[in-house]
Amino acid sequence: MRSWFNGFLALGLSALTVGALEITMDESNDNRQVCAGMYDRKTWGGASEPHILVKWLPTTQDSGEPDPIASMIIFEWRDYDLVGVFPTIDSIQKEFICDPENISNGFCNSNQTGQFILAQNATEKSHSQIYTAAVHLNNTGPPINYPIKKTGYYCVGTTGYSPSDAKYTAVVEFRNAYGELPGAQIPKLPFYGIITIVYAVIGMYDIKYPNFLNTAANGGLTTVFGHFSTCNIEKTFVSILPSSCLLIFILIFP
Repeated sequence: MRSWFNGFLALGLSALTVGALEITMDESNDNRQVCAGMYDRKTWGGASEPHILVKWLPTTQDSGEPDPIASMIIFEWRDYDLVGVFPTIDSIQKEFICDPENISNGFCNSNQTGQFILAQNATEKSHSQIYTAAVHLNNTGPPINYPIKKTGYYCVGTTGYSPSDAKYTAVVEFRNAYGELPGAQIPKLPFYGIITIVYAVIGMYDIKYPNFLNTAANGGLTTVFGHFSTCNIEKTFVSILPSSCLLIFILIFP
């Protein structure tokens, strides 16, 4: 379980923003966990209820394993400390999965076999719902729908349980209320709207005064290299200042 812990730690510290909102997960170290920012419906509105949908796909298993199982958890990143338990006060490594040994140690119950272990009173302490399940890969059942009630950074984690190297494939969809646009892009929409208006105004101005931008650009270059008189510099500076500022603004915020 150490690799699973390190994977999530690195993922959280990097504050990964998922570019595509449908992600395929499998048993490999790189694909066992994924996180994405999600908005609740009250924050940005939208036509649908935001949710995370996990669909487990049929996967060919070794014939010697009659009932392969994978462990899965969905949680908001601020609740990471509620996932897993320290076996002793002096332990530096958590136990994450409910297996026979952890059942005998009293960290979980037999009806939680294959699930992720949660801290005591995790339901009351958590910022959002923590969902965990033991997925029987020969009969995965319907897709799992996790509703987003609060804005946050949500993670889906998986690992093989029985056997520990079980092969599996799952497709995770992060769907916000406004559609499939990544959550990190939404705050930029008002800015994009303003830039669109600015482009439109400059475009209309250029149509009315077709030589404005060329004159401004040429004047700016001449000003830089100092090839005309002080009088011309003063006149050109007045004419190119607005367009130069706009050009710099556009270059910085494309």
